[in-house]
Formats: sequence, structure tokens, C-alpha cells
Amino acid sequence: MKYVYLLSVLYLILGQYLILLAQTNRDLPTIEKNVCPFEGCQFGEWIIGDTIEVYEKEGDTTLVKYVLTDNDTITALYGNIHYEKFGKVLITKTFENFTVNDTLTVLRCTEGEFISYYKGKKIYVNVFWPMKYYDTDDNAERYDNERHNGIMIVRPQITWWVKIIKNGSEGWLRLKNITPYCFDIKEKIDGMDSLG
Repeated sequence: MKYVYLLSVLYLILGQYLILLAQTNRDLPTIEKNVCPFEGCQFGEWIIGDTIEVYEKEGDTTLVKYVLTDNDTITALYGNIHYEKFGKVLITKTFENFTVNDTLTVLRCTEGEFISYYKGKKIYVNVFWPMKYYDTDDNAERYDNERHNGIMIVRPQITWWVKIIKNGSEGWLRLKNITPYCFDIKEKIDGMDSLG
């Protein structure tokens, strides 16, 4: 009888945890509309410096509409961020409103801050974890207990789908973020950054 009671209590606790987890994840966006994801980002005339596929539909890589090549000029209309995986930062010491061993869910960087969720609430935070973090970079900044209050344990993965026009034909660019901090792409495109 004691085991039945214990199992019932564990079942209730687990059930409440799963409900809370589902509610928290449900509140997080999977697509953020009309976003230019980095400081100085701008839409308008872009010049392609690479070979880039243009897709028929946003979020769908099954149908390539056409291919852009070096020196093609396009007009970028707007873009939408698709969150494929949310980043996670482990809080390593209690500070401000954060508690040690809690996790912060990070979506993406804005101008100097990360859009994040903590205990179900959307917040903007200054980075308090090592900024130069790359899995294979020997020169990466390491966690320092004196300077940092957290460490990124899951890297965010986002893709920026940009609606474009070239010679009257619309399509979508798929630009995958290649850094866990702010936004960077491997494709060479001039004109998207007003700062240079």
C-alpha cells in the first residue's frame, strides 16, 4: 500500500512538471515575423557574392525556384526568423533575479541583448556567459567564475527566411545562422548591413 501511495505522488508530481513544461514551450514562438536580425540590418537592394538557392515557399526546401549567382542584384522585402532549437544557458550562481542551477531559454540576440525566457516570462538580458564559445575553437573564451554567471549548454539554432524579388520573380532565401551569438551567415551578400 505504501508503494501505491508513493507511486501516486510521483505520478502527480511528474504530471504537474510535464504540464508546466508544455505551457512554457507553448509560449515560445517558432516563427518571428518581419525581423532584420542584427545591428545595421536592412532590407532593400542586395548584391549576391555567392551561389544561393531561392525557394518557392518559406520554410520549404523541396522546391528550388531559381539559383542566384555572383553579382546578381535582388530586392529583399522582409524576413522571418524560424527557431529550430532554443538556446539554453545554465545559471551557475545566484545574481539579480536568477537562481543557481536554473536555466534561461535564449532565442536570439538583438542590439546587445538576448531575447530570452525565464520562468515563463519574456525578458531581455545582457550576456552573462562566455561570448567566444565555439565547440572546436581552441582560442574560445572559457568560463571564468569571477566574470561569468552562466554557461551556454545548448546553442540556439535559427534560420532567417527572406522574401526577395529578382526580375519580377519572388522567392525565399534560406539564411542559416552560423554563430550562437547574435547573427552571422556563410553566404556573401552586400547591401544587407548598413554598417558595412
